[in-house]
Amino acid sequence: MSDDQNNGGGGNASGGDGQQGQSQQQNDGANGAQGQQQGGAGDGQSNQQQGSGEGGTQQGQSQQGSGAKANGDGQNGGEGDQQDAKGYWPEDWRKNIAGDDDKLLKRLERYGSPKALSDALVAAQAKISSGQLKAALPENATPEQLAAWRADNGIPKSPDKYDTTIAEGHVWGEADKPLIESFAKAAHDANMSPAAVKSALKWYGDLQAKQVEQAQNLDAQFKKDNVDELRQEWGPEYRMQVRVVDEFFESLPDGLGEVLLNARDANGRPLGANAKLLRWANQMQREANPLATVLPGAGVNSLQSMEGEIDKLKGMMADRSSSYWKGPEAPKLQARYRELLETKERVGKRAA
Repeated sequence: MSDDQNNGGGGNASGGDGQQGQSQQQNDGANGAQGQQQGGAGDGQSNQQQGSGEGGTQQGQSQQGSGAKANGDGQNGGEGDQQDAKGYWPEDWRKNIAGDDDKLLKRLERYGSPKALSDALVAAQAKISSGQLKAALPENATPEQLAAWRADNGIPKSPDKYDTTIAEGHVWGEADKPLIESFAKAAHDANMSPAAVKSALKWYGDLQAKQVEQAQNLDAQFKKDNVDELRQEWGPEYRMQVRVVDEFFESLPDGLGEVLLNARDANGRPLGANAKLLRWANQMQREANPLATVLPGAGVNSLQSMEGEIDKLKGMMADRSSSYWKGPEAPKLQARYRELLETKERVGKRAA
């Protein structure tokens, strides 16, 4: 029998004869073996086999230690998982990569981790492979390189190949064409894409349309204000005075009247709606042709028209029961007869 068994027997013997001690030793040895098996099972409770002998107690304590070690390894494993979640790279990984390159360091600061950096690299390579990213035009490119680069990037061979239409049915005016051609040439020299050229032209067309609308609104308001002014000044004779103005501009040679009416003043307002010009034209026509206000629109036959109207009124005067003498029209007809006689007299004086 081993020394460990003897020691185990001694640990529980409280007295008695040698046979009882031997028997107790065997029992204790058996209990110690049982403690060893339980400790080997790893349940960490072998040390509870009290009274099992010193050998069994030692073995149980040993297994209890193994259980504690196992528990400790589990805790360390959890800490390792947390470390993995934080990442494997040190906080100064950007500095380690960039070294003394400050510009590179600043670019790396855009990325939160090396994984984000690698994801960006993969994405960029995917764009290059798909054709989304085009190669840059080489510096001091040869004509052949320039032509090839333009072809790869969808830029036409010449400025006139740009599509300059901005909307269905839209046509640039003759005044716009030189500007459009000049812009297309500058755009081609700058290697602008067709989409960029069309976008810029659309902006210009929209701006132009807005300016035209604003100008039309200002012209309409200007005309209204001046018409109101002349209506108040000329009163019931407004339409007749306007006919006198029209006769003046029609009498001007070589279409000069149309030129004046369509011209604009220093503020961009139409002269044809300017009350000052219309008032001046009215006065000039009245001086040039006294019959203008009496018989507007009669033209070269105005004198004959005046004589005819005078004779008609004289005929009415001969009949005392006519509307020249009676009824609501009498005052107006009598005033008209006097006006015609005064005009005839002025015309006679001018002729003399």
